[in-house]
Amino acid sequence: MCDINPEEVKSKAVDEIFIESKQSLMAHTIRGVVNHFHKNLVSLDVIVSRDLANAVYRHAPSKASILKTTYIPKDPKSPYYRVRARIFIRKDANHHLSRLCIAHELFHLLMALEHFKGSNREKWDGQWKKEDESACNGFAQELCGKHNEFNSDSRERDLRVLFPSELFAQGFVLDLSDVNLLPDCLKIKH
Repeated sequence: MCDINPEEVKSKAVDEIFIESKQSLMAHTIRGVVNHFHKNLVSLDVIVSRDLANAVYRHAPSKASILKTTYIPKDPKSPYYRVRARIFIRKDANHHLSRLCIAHELFHLLMALEHFKGSNREKWDGQWKKEDESACNGFAQELCGKHNEFNSDSRERDLRVLFPSELFAQGFVLDLSDVNLLPDCLKIKH
């Protein structure tokens, strides 16, 4: 067993994870879709990546993104079905287009889930219908609009995004080992 210095790991991990989280576009939305699938007894893994191999362009030169899914047969011991989804975003897409593309492709997944439920969970259809494109675009636009409203609302930001300033005050040391000793801004609600 090797000796690992937790302080060294922490100092490196804080920066690496923060950078990674800034690049994780639409992470809360993806988590919401994963939760929705889970409530419908489908375990969903989603990977979003820049299309460095130009698969999007080769598949459809005018597309900004593509979605590929894999259905994994259900384990008889588990109540969950499984789907893996991979969203490829054109490598030259900007930040805003990338976010819209992710939302667009997530709606394809939501539509596929509805078809799957409608087939009594017998057929996962990873083929997207051309007539769904308009609804996917509309979903992306409306959802990103809701993100804009949320991010523009200072009350929501203070409540759900920003951490209480007391956490970063000079001399404050965070100790999560006993919830009874937490400052008021972190107290457990009974």
